[in-house]
Amino acid sequence: MNAYDEIIGAVLREPSLYEKVRFLSPGDFVQDDHIQIWGAIRESVSEGHDPTPERIAASTFLDDQDLPRRLIHRASANVDALIRQARLISEERSRGRAITITRVALTDPDWVILNYAA
Repeated sequence: MNAYDEIIGAVLREPSLYEKVRFLSPGDFVQDDHIQIWGAIRESVSEGHDPTPERIAASTFLDDQDLPRRLIHRASANVDALIRQARLISEERSRGRAITITRVALTDPDWVILNYAA
């Protein structure tokens, strides 16, 4: 099971774990299904609802509507591992965005001037 599956499955199994990894955004996920599910989890929690598999499946356009339920059954919900994996994902995505911005800035001098002035 990959880290993305583990995080989503653990939060769906035990919604209180969301507070430990709420710093993740949908953009931190790679696969479209994960992006949709994490966005639906965040929305559900912000509306004061537990992110149940049924609620998540109903609020997404997943090709596989049973995916949230399967992720729950495969997740270990080890809190320490969950937090560690979430931090690694967030750091990796941040590092990737920084590298992309640096590459653009190095190849387009106007970008630096326009974005620095803003």
